[in-house]
Amino acid sequence: MSEIASNIRRVKQAIRRAAEKAGRNQNEIKLIAVSKTVETSKIKEAIDAGLTIFGENRIQEAQKKKPSCLHPLNGIWLGICNQTRLNTYLICSS
Repeated sequence: MSEIASNIRRVKQAIRRAAEKAGRNQNEIKLIAVSKTVETSKIKEAIDAGLTIFGENRIQEAQKKKPSCLHPLNGIWLGICNQTRLNTYLICSS
């Protein structure tokens, strides 16, 4: 198991324990991986380990990474978004 997969497993276990302690359903809690400055190969490892929601705060980075990660992903924009960025993000994320 890769270090990334091991870390994801550990975080999911912590989420499970926290949800149980709080009396919540663990499936209501979303784990979001922030892919800022992370190379595509590491993102693919995270995808292989079961992550599907990734946060990015640079449009240029998201545009470069998305074609390389051939998997149905959910993207989350992190930070302030002006009209130009919003239009570019919508094109990139569709």
